Amino acid sequence: MSYSLSDLWALELYQEEKTSTFTHWGKHYSLNAILALTEHEKPIELPMGELTHCLVHFTSQEDLRRVREADTTAPLLVVKGIRTGLYWVVDGNHRLLKMYEQGVKRVKVILVSPAMLKQALINKRQYNELYQE
Repeated sequence: MSYSLSDLWALELYQEEKTSTFTHWGKHYSLNAILALTEHEKPIELPMGELTHCLVHFTSQEDLRRVREADTTAPLLVVKGIRTGLYWVVDGNHRLLKMYEQGVKRVKVILVSPAMLKQALINKRQYNELYQE
């Protein structure tokens, strides 16, 4: 089933701020659209070693607080690079770092498919409108 971004933003489920976006290969995507599209996907487990290249070593007090308070029971959202075959974190960098620091060996993730990315794509006009409000 295909949804418009407006339809996805209107769904009543967990949402981040409306301006929550991420960039992958120079294109912008709506995190809330991805959250809606993956709501019923079943998590899989990946070895931590498949994700360590994504680790961000945060330095701001706000980010360090978010790492401490991260809910590691929620699966990460990841995409698998078509060109590289590497997994990249779409949502969950603070959780990933916390799990790494705790010595977790396997990480629950939800795979974001290329079709989901296509549906969550934000064009330049939409991206600019999000940040002008």
